[in-house]
Amino acid sequence: MIIQPHTINNEIKRQSFRQVWRMTTLSKLVFQYGYLTLCVLLITASGYCLEFAPLNPDFVSHLDNVASGREMVQMTEFGHPLGHIPSPVDLSHVDRLLSLSLDRLNRNLDQSVQYPAKYDLRTTGKLTPVRDQGNCGDCWAFATYSSLESYLMPSENWYFSEQDLDNNHGFDSPPCSGGNSYMSMAYLFRYSGPIMEADTATAQVQKHVQKVEYIPRTKYAFNEIKQAVMTSGAVDTSIGWYDSAYKSSNSSYYYSGSGMDNHDVAIVGWDDTYSKSNFKTTPPNDGAFIIRNSWGAGWGDGGYFYMSYYDTYAGNNCWAFDNSESPTNYSTIYQYDPLGWVDNIGSTPSSSTGWGANIFTATSAEPLKAVSFYAVSNNTTYEIDIYSNVTPGKPTSGTLSLTQSGTVSNVSYVTIPLNRPVSLTTGTLFSVVVKFVTPGYNYPVAIETPMANYASKASYKPGESFFSNNGQSWKEISNSTYESNVCIKAFAGQINVAGQVGNCAPGIKANGQEGSVTVSPGTPVSITASLEPGNENGKLADWWIAYNSPDGWHSFTSNGWTTGIKSYGQYPLSIISPVEIYYSASLTVGDYAFCVGVDMSPDGILDLPLLYYDVVQVHVVN
Repeated sequence: MIIQPHTINNEIKRQSFRQVWRMTTLSKLVFQYGYLTLCVLLITASGYCLEFAPLNPDFVSHLDNVASGREMVQMTEFGHPLGHIPSPVDLSHVDRLLSLSLDRLNRNLDQSVQYPAKYDLRTTGKLTPVRDQGNCGDCWAFATYSSLESYLMPSENWYFSEQDLDNNHGFDSPPCSGGNSYMSMAYLFRYSGPIMEADTATAQVQKHVQKVEYIPRTKYAFNEIKQAVMTSGAVDTSIGWYDSAYKSSNSSYYYSGSGMDNHDVAIVGWDDTYSKSNFKTTPPNDGAFIIRNSWGAGWGDGGYFYMSYYDTYAGNNCWAFDNSESPTNYSTIYQYDPLGWVDNIGSTPSSSTGWGANIFTATSAEPLKAVSFYAVSNNTTYEIDIYSNVTPGKPTSGTLSLTQSGTVSNVSYVTIPLNRPVSLTTGTLFSVVVKFVTPGYNYPVAIETPMANYASKASYKPGESFFSNNGQSWKEISNSTYESNVCIKAFAGQINVAGQVGNCAPGIKANGQEGSVTVSPGTPVSITASLEPGNENGKLADWWIAYNSPDGWHSFTSNGWTTGIKSYGQYPLSIISPVEIYYSASLTVGDYAFCVGVDMSPDGILDLPLLYYDVVQVHVVN
């Protein structure tokens, strides 16, 4: 029996795990028995003890290779660069539940959609030119930006710098030595990028990414992935590349072995009728994904190739970087997790319910506007509590300033706009407490924690992060025992919010209600908007009418509803009585945010510092 590193819950500390990894089997059993005895004592004393999630088995193999001095292969036999290294996070529970059909009906997958037999983003204007990673092992950075840039097209054309992402991700891997989508997410979520490819000197951040979704796979059908490609654009994915499985004459690839995944690419389409006879080795049936590579346009089919649906890694580890907002959306970010999602934590006895909390010091009087976190299972439900003037070490002390709840359909990083701003006082402590319920998974809280040969630079300070199994008794995890921080961020800014500013007050309601509305599937939803222009009456402004849904942003324009965030047009402000702007007889399960706003710089660009707006949230739950 080999003890998985994270079954040793407090790792005594994680350094102990690294030492235990080389113990004999008998020594490991003795060590595990001692830990279990300690945990029983802790449960007796406090009702529960903390437990880290099991590591991704591929990551364990990767650590074994590092410990044994075996270098990861960065080049294929024919000299093509690779660069994927596994993350410690294990998401096998997501694909497993989906394959058993335990949560498919609860996911935001439109079951009525008939996906075309063929679909190719190359024909839609949603792909930037193919690039070449040269001899650098940074395929993961190219796959990330293939997805993000595709999401923004065709209305916006960007060429983000993979080199800056590769050089400044902050993890242990040196430049050109490998990475993964979790590293990309950490870099983007802490606002280190993206920067322009030609702007490495000033490194001006061009966008704030506030959401990324994991797309699970159902083998051979892949409807979840197809929906993501059609609604958002290219999807980042990890594959195992072995030259012997490639047929250059057809630019086709089919690998059926058990080697590790080692390369990141992007899914840009599919062909259900692609003949199985096109592959070097014949797969069980027809069908292939269209894959965008990062080996230059002179390789394959203009830089692309066809990958069999029956490949070992077809649809593996897929992420949609399907959000991009203005870098002025928030002026302050509160965070303790610059390296993002490294592991998960739960409690013993096991439960899919857990609370995470961070205590922050307000650096200004800017009001709190949003909270972000990782939803670590499909259909994660959350409850956000904001406390002001808290006592050090006590996350739920002080004044409860706001409570807000909802459901996240997909495993993802999400940013939740608060129903109303929360006032802060410079220099005082406030806490962000989130209750998570993660169906089918007993490690509900994502954390950043040091991990040798991966995230050893993760740091902590006492009094920052806490975990609870009941929302009342808290255990600090930002201490020398657990050395961790909860992955919860908070965002503040100086945007003019309706209700705070007397000058101009847009209003928006769902079924006649403000703030937040919860309905069941099949319930009609009517969105109405109004405007009291105040002293801005008669002034020319940009008008914005938009909603965010599980499949991205949609805006109302002169041509009707369209994808993305776009201005309705430039018009003088006047009094608008409530008018219906949106109606649906049946929204699918998920979270929706409907927004109406006007900004006083009529240039077709969303100028947040000059924006008056209001938001109503609609939560559709079973």
